[in-house]
Amino acid sequence: MRSKSLVFILFTFLFVLSSILIPALIINPPAIPRDFTSAGTYYHSSGNNAYFAVDHTMTFSQVVVDSTYVEFNNTKFNVSSPNRINISLNYINSTMTAGLLASFYAVTPTGTAHFNISGFSPAATYRVYRENVSVRNATANATGYIYFNNGTLSTYKFFEIEFLQGVLPVVTTNASTGVEETNATLHGTVTSTVNLTSEGFEYGLTSGYGSSVSVATTLSETLRPNAAGDLTELHTAHAPNWGEVDEVSADTTTYTYWTCSAIPPTVTKTDLYNITNTSIGVGSINNIIVYERYKGLDTLAGGSRKIIIKTGGNTYTYELPDSPSWSIQSHTWTTNPLTSVAWTWANINALQIGISFVSGIAAPSYINLTQAFVVVNYNYIPNAFSYNLGSLAPGQLYHFRAFATNSNGTSYGSDMTFLTKPNAPTLLSATAINTTKISLTWTKGDGANNTIIRQKKGSYPTSYTDGNLVYNGTGTTTSNASLSPGTAYRYRAWSYSKYATLQQWSDSYSTSYALTYPIEPTNANATFGLTGMNLNLTWDKGTGTNYTVILMKTTGIPSSPTDGTEIYNGTGTYTLYPFTMGMTYYFKTWSYAKWIVNPTIYHFSTGGTSFTVTGIGGLLINCFDENTHANLTFNVKVSNMSGSKVYQNLSATNTLVINASLCPLGANIQVIVSATGYQQRIYTIPYLYSTIFYLLNTYLPPETAPGNGTENCELRPYIDSMTITNPAVDAVITFTYPLEDMISVELYNDSLYGTYGGWIFVTSDNYTYTSAQLTVEHEIMDANTTMVRVNYYYEYCTGGVESALYYLRVVETIETSYTQVDQAVEGAFMTIKRYINASGIFVEVSSIYTDANGYVNIYLACTSAAHYKIFINKSGYDDIIGADFYPAPPNVYGQTVEKVFRIVKTTTTPGYNVTYGFWDLITFTGTMYSNNSIKVVFSDSNLNTTNAQFYTYDLYNFTSTLISTNTTTNNAFTFWVTGINTSRMHQIDIYLNHTILGHQHLSILILPINHTGGLNVTAIENKITAVFGSFILGFVLFLLVYIPAIVILILPGKTHPGFGIIGSGLWMGFAAIIFTIPAEMAILIPFIIAIGIILMLVKGGGAKL
Repeated sequence: MRSKSLVFILFTFLFVLSSILIPALIINPPAIPRDFTSAGTYYHSSGNNAYFAVDHTMTFSQVVVDSTYVEFNNTKFNVSSPNRINISLNYINSTMTAGLLASFYAVTPTGTAHFNISGFSPAATYRVYRENVSVRNATANATGYIYFNNGTLSTYKFFEIEFLQGVLPVVTTNASTGVEETNATLHGTVTSTVNLTSEGFEYGLTSGYGSSVSVATTLSETLRPNAAGDLTELHTAHAPNWGEVDEVSADTTTYTYWTCSAIPPTVTKTDLYNITNTSIGVGSINNIIVYERYKGLDTLAGGSRKIIIKTGGNTYTYELPDSPSWSIQSHTWTTNPLTSVAWTWANINALQIGISFVSGIAAPSYINLTQAFVVVNYNYIPNAFSYNLGSLAPGQLYHFRAFATNSNGTSYGSDMTFLTKPNAPTLLSATAINTTKISLTWTKGDGANNTIIRQKKGSYPTSYTDGNLVYNGTGTTTSNASLSPGTAYRYRAWSYSKYATLQQWSDSYSTSYALTYPIEPTNANATFGLTGMNLNLTWDKGTGTNYTVILMKTTGIPSSPTDGTEIYNGTGTYTLYPFTMGMTYYFKTWSYAKWIVNPTIYHFSTGGTSFTVTGIGGLLINCFDENTHANLTFNVKVSNMSGSKVYQNLSATNTLVINASLCPLGANIQVIVSATGYQQRIYTIPYLYSTIFYLLNTYLPPETAPGNGTENCELRPYIDSMTITNPAVDAVITFTYPLEDMISVELYNDSLYGTYGGWIFVTSDNYTYTSAQLTVEHEIMDANTTMVRVNYYYEYCTGGVESALYYLRVVETIETSYTQVDQAVEGAFMTIKRYINASGIFVEVSSIYTDANGYVNIYLACTSAAHYKIFINKSGYDDIIGADFYPAPPNVYGQTVEKVFRIVKTTTTPGYNVTYGFWDLITFTGTMYSNNSIKVVFSDSNLNTTNAQFYTYDLYNFTSTLISTNTTTNNAFTFWVTGINTSRMHQIDIYLNHTILGHQHLSILILPINHTGGLNVTAIENKITAVFGSFILGFVLFLLVYIPAIVILILPGKTHPGFGIIGSGLWMGFAAIIFTIPAEMAILIPFIIAIGIILMLVKGGGAKL
């Protein structure tokens, strides 16, 4: 606000203002404005104006005005009164921007003085003093006037008008919002935006701030013509002119114009239009832009078209170019050209715009104007203002305050603070340490005081208050303990910042997860499986385990979950593993935990549980129906001959596995097998070892056979039923048994009793039947019929005799001087086999020793299809091999005919004649080939092999290494051992379970393929046996083994007997490896060598006996 713009208006009915301090000086009005250099008195008569130009403070002792005004520089004192008014005026010069503007003395003995002052900034407030006391504030209206009044002034009172220099904008700093890691929105308010030049915020890390931002909104307002201006000179087809150019959307049909069709003298034509008043009135104006849409032509010099504006009584133009077609042009006035300062809203309200046309010197020359308007661009400074501050530091405390500036200065709101959010932690990593502990590491987020870590199972924490608190501190590492084994834990980490009462959390987070280790299995145990040649492996799952993994090796305990052969990987606590007799197995179990959500995350337990299984052996028993070969549930009793150890199972199923620790072991083990509805059988196992499994297949004959209609019969009831799926079709039921008599037929109907259904009897006229099936007519069924059933009698008959007790007797004929008599043979071993049509072989059905009377009492099938072979063996007697026996049915009294078998004593030397030895029935060879393999052939010519195990060893440097294991239950078996070293000797051991030979353990040596001149002992033994028989073989072996031993013994003579004994023992040991010698002789070898060593130690190597 400028002091020279002050307008002072006095409205009074009686208002006298005079100076009593200095004499009055009457000055005549000057013809033109002139400077006053000294104080004085000016008299101005009614109806005349006087102008004074001043540039400093002037004091007038008296100014007399009458119904007119006095103007100092553009500052008017307007009076409207029927009386003369005397004024004593103190005028403040225009360089003042604050403080006292004017002062005067006033007296009005009667009436009320009304003061109306214009020229002020709209909405600005000024203070009025009376006698140095503030009596009121006066606020200028939109046109710059302030108004106040005063009652009767009986004496002169001194009045002053001054700027409210202390009345700055009232600013409030409001709380920030939207505070994030690097930005925040600041808020402030100001009570009045009048005369504001700027508003904004100061901010910084301290209350000293250091940075600031201003807030202003740039807006625009479009104002269009609404009335005629000072000039209306163009033509128009319609009236008024301004109405042709006020449209919002320009057209080409309505316009103002001027046309010169002949060569006229130069013509100037102008239209001016008033525009609508602004609806804004606040804010600083940046510029105005006047737009006009026209077309005009002036082909020769001298003509022009110009945008014209009028402000403060003056006009200003901007020349437009020629445009033979419609074109829109504009011009911008940044400041008011009259004052050279920014436009005011009062200027805008008084503004006129238009077109000025000067015709050229040649025709045609014309102007058409169809649209004119002005755009006012201004900065709107609102009462409430905000600023989104960016590029801040995370987790940092900031100070800020709002400010606003007007012409009086700048005022500030109070200091406030906000705390930006810290950045989230990064690189959170969870690593399982053991079964109950997880280690956590991370990189701290920028601006964070603390890191908060939360943990959950099953899902991630959703916020920094969800789940279990793991950590709240300033570090970058921690651990989470007391966890559950084999469990997946999910972690999220947030950053946290705090300053005094302010605190902030990071919006985002860092995520990780880990799976604790499971606990290793416990109580690992290996027993014999329930079926087959299997080990039953059991264990207790470790805590936190999904799976249990079992590794197996034969050379030592597995050291890791990848060391050895994986034999199990599952969720159970039990598995079977097939084993081979004579092998040692090393097992170790590990727990395995896997995260279902992410299967790539898993852990094995850090430790495992191991166990070793050695010396596997026992008895395997199967039981079948002798006729149908169906599996039976059976009772079994296993006993040695003395009955000192007995095993019993009263409800066994195939295959029954009996651990060697439970079985009686040794020679002549008796097995008694029985089953409900079947006859009992007895089997004798020649020898049962603790380290080998013996497989015994047993066969029981049924007690009775199915009926043939002539035996005892009875009627039994039976019910057959079927579901009805289509009630529109007859129901047909096939009888399970041939029908003898009908009892009833019934239908089930769902709706019989409303909610519940029921059965309805069907009368005989609604069904038909034969002995095989029943047909129920569909006409008696509806949609609610769901089932039909028939109750009937069938004939049940008991069976005839299927098996009988037979007495088989073994005798030898004794000749006396008088006659020949049969003498019972006790202890003869009888093996009974029956022919099986389905397989075409004979299977063993019993093996037993004869009693003191030479009898074997046994139940055998007595049907016409029963065909048995009898094998009898007793030391010192010739064997009976496969004698045929067809049991005859019992007579009417149930008696059977005794069957007698006669054996004779052998005439050969005892001990060297085994009627059927191993090589008599078995072919067992091994042949080495140059392709680093051995072909092994096994064949049982009598088809009596129960099972056989083969073990192949590499012999080198006095060490045997097992390289192959094979098993068969067939009578013919061929296999290859590959990858061998053909420069070494190999040994193949066979463990044979045989129904005639019993248990056999034999070995063959395979010489290197490049061996020449060596002794193939097995081949020699086979040749000798084939040419001369087993007796000559034994004699040859005697010569080869014992004669060299005797020679070595006597060679040192009497002086060195110790050397002789040791040498003889070593030779016998070597011979035991090369040749087959009796086991009892082999056992003596270590003792012979020991005697020689003791003799040498006691007597000395050269001592005489």
